[in-house]
Amino acid sequence: MDIKTRTMAQNNHSDSPDLASLQRWMMSAITAPEGLPDGLAHARKTRSWMIEDVIEVPPGISPHSRLDIYAQGYWLRLFACLKADYPALQRLLGESLFEFFCRAYLSSHPPRGFSLYELGDGFAQFLRRSQSASVKAADDGKLVFPLDLAQIERAMAASLRATGFESSDFEIVDPFDLLLGGNIEVVLPETTRLVVTHHPLGAFQALLRGSVPAEPPETGISYLCVKRAHYHVSCEQLTDWQFYFLLAAKAKTTNRCLLKCVTAAARRTHRPLHDILAQLALWLPMAQADSLLKLNPANN
Repeated sequence: MDIKTRTMAQNNHSDSPDLASLQRWMMSAITAPEGLPDGLAHARKTRSWMIEDVIEVPPGISPHSRLDIYAQGYWLRLFACLKADYPALQRLLGESLFEFFCRAYLSSHPPRGFSLYELGDGFAQFLRRSQSASVKAADDGKLVFPLDLAQIERAMAASLRATGFESSDFEIVDPFDLLLGGNIEVVLPETTRLVVTHHPLGAFQALLRGSVPAEPPETGISYLCVKRAHYHVSCEQLTDWQFYFLLAAKAKTTNRCLLKCVTAAARRTHRPLHDILAQLALWLPMAQADSLLKLNPANN
C-alpha cells in the first residue's frame, strides 16, 4: 500500500505531512473496534486528511477496500493471540461469541507493549467484571463455568512463559531433617499458579484436551494448581490445606518459612497443626519432584 507523502507535499496540503503523523493517522484508522468507517472518523479528529489524500490506489480500486485489508488483518492478529491463550474457552463459547468478547475486551484493553504475549493477561478478569449483577446473584454454576475455564487457561499460558526451575539444579530436601537445625524457606517459582474454581478439575479436562463435554459440569469449590515440570505444564487438584500452604508461600513477604506456611494453612482450614505436618511429610517430596516448590535452608 502506498501512502501519498510526496504527493501531499507537492500539493502544499494545509496539514504538512510527515511519516510519524501518517503512521499515527493509519493506526487510528485501522484499530477502531467498530470498524474502518469509525476509525477514519476518529483519525479526522486529529488530522484533516481524507482517505483519498493519504492512500494512493490504481484507477478503479477503492482506497477504503485497500485500507480495510490492514484493518481486518490487525484484528485477526489480535484474535489469533487470544485464541492461542484460550483455545478451550473458544471451543466452549463458539467462534462468533468468543470473538464478540475479544472485541469488547480489546476495545478497553488495547495492546500497549511491543510484545503480544501479555495481550490476554486481563481477559479472564474482564469476563468476570462484565457479568451483570443479576447473573452474579443467580450463582449458577453453568454461568461461572466459562469464567473458571478462562482462569485456568490464563494460568497455564502464564506458567508456560514464566521462569521455572528447569535451569537450576536443586536437591529434594526432607524438611524434617532440618526442622531442628533452623528455619526452612518455601520457594515457589513463577510457573506455579493457584486458582480457585466453582467446579472440580474433572469438569474442565475434556475441554482442555480438545473436546466439548456432553454432560453438564459438576459444581463445588475446588482448589487447583497449575505447575510446570521439565517444560510441561499441567494442572492438578489440591486439598484445601495444600492450597493455603502454597498461598502463604506465594505471599510477597520476607519470611516464608515452612512452619509459618503450615500455621497459615491450619488457621485457614481449621485443621490441627500436627495433622497437616503429618500429611506434609508425604506430600512435600512429591511437590519438590514436580517443581511445584523447593525448600531452602533459611539464613539464621
